[in-house]
Amino acid sequence: MYSYVRYALIDSLGVDHLGSTPLTLRTLGSNGGAQLTKEEKVSTSDLGGDDNAAKIRALNDALRCNHTGGRVVITRGVATLGARIVTRLIEAVSKFDDFNEDNDPRHEHDFGVVEIECDKFFWKIDYYDATLEAGSEDPADPDQTTRVLTIMRSEEY
Repeated sequence: MYSYVRYALIDSLGVDHLGSTPLTLRTLGSNGGAQLTKEEKVSTSDLGGDDNAAKIRALNDALRCNHTGGRVVITRGVATLGARIVTRLIEAVSKFDDFNEDNDPRHEHDFGVVEIECDKFFWKIDYYDATLEAGSEDPADPDQTTRVLTIMRSEEY
């Protein structure tokens, strides 16, 4: 029961540039690509119970806070802001904890809004099957779900 995290950049058309020339966040280049080659395992064996929302929330928090158990992607609009802003943005998303009934009605911690230098950014977590070609049939099961955390400018939503 393990999932892996990979970082990637998607462009405005949703094209995954993970396979493009790798660049670290410290050296974001003019093509906007970002790569962090971190792969870590997330265990869900300790989540227990049949509470799907609690399992999904724990898996989403692991991805959002620790970047484990899925992919973290930024849009081209975010990548063009430069490494300093991107780093601050990723940190802000990781530390986000302002969940309430308005922004988290299912209690899954799958969406949020953060502000950096007066700009609004959205982040959201989507659940795909292992091939990333369709939605996951069971987001609480990390063996059949690939989580994708997307960080975007509010106007890109």
